[in-house]
Amino acid sequence: MRGRPFDAAIAFLSVLMFVTTGCPGDDSHSSRADGGPTDASQLATTMVATTSSPTTSPTNTALTCSGDGTVPVVLLAGGTDPSTVWTELIDQLGTDIRTCRFDPPGIGNTSPADQTVTATQRAEALAEALTSAGIDQPIVLAAHSLGGLIARRFGTLYPDRLAGAVLLDPTTRLGLLSLREELTGLGWDADATIAETENPAPWPEVPLIVLSHDPTLLTLGSEHVETLWSEGQQEYLALTPSSRREIVTGSGHYVYRDSPTVVIDALREVVGGV
Repeated sequence: MRGRPFDAAIAFLSVLMFVTTGCPGDDSHSSRADGGPTDASQLATTMVATTSSPTTSPTNTALTCSGDGTVPVVLLAGGTDPSTVWTELIDQLGTDIRTCRFDPPGIGNTSPADQTVTATQRAEALAEALTSAGIDQPIVLAAHSLGGLIARRFGTLYPDRLAGAVLLDPTTRLGLLSLREELTGLGWDADATIAETENPAPWPEVPLIVLSHDPTLLTLGSEHVETLWSEGQQEYLALTPSSRREIVTGSGHYVYRDSPTVVIDALREVVGGV
């Protein structure tokens, strides 16, 4: 992964605690169910800058679709993860559901963004890519980490184009505050993005499932910060009355890698309810 893991970890833990209670936290760590480390440095870095594929044949945006089905499922990765991270999940999902992976400007094989990035700007880029691809029916969004902010803005800006969503450990409002410096370094307008989360607007009444990582793994480093993260993810449920949240036992931040079956079941549930 890229970025400055140690600095990001300190920022993530200290800012969350300072903004809310001012209570000190511990620096305990744990391991994922698969044996890999899941300390706060990984999560803070993952939420902003993770892996990225080489850029070739640049385009403004990339939307690649496969499979059948009447309701497109659009996959939004977190941080700077390219859309290729969804390959294994798509293979397991099967061909009876139409899946589309989205790379915004500057990610994967797309050309760099020509403006500072916000969740609104990326939601607008997604809408343009869907129009260019001839997809005019409502979609189901599956979004991981920072992608959850983009999904939230998409539902607000384009309510007629959203049929439902599955959010995979989406970034919380307080978590975003701790990433101001990291976001700015990656070309995001951090202040504008934070302001968007401070003024949420409701969605249309569509099905929404929020899948959260297992807090007992202490992915964020302490029980106190895990509690704050959990409270922040509860805020997503206020977007629509047709919502529920599920804690995925044994899963770290990358829910779609650690527990793909749970994610697939959630996607099929939402698609089936459209």
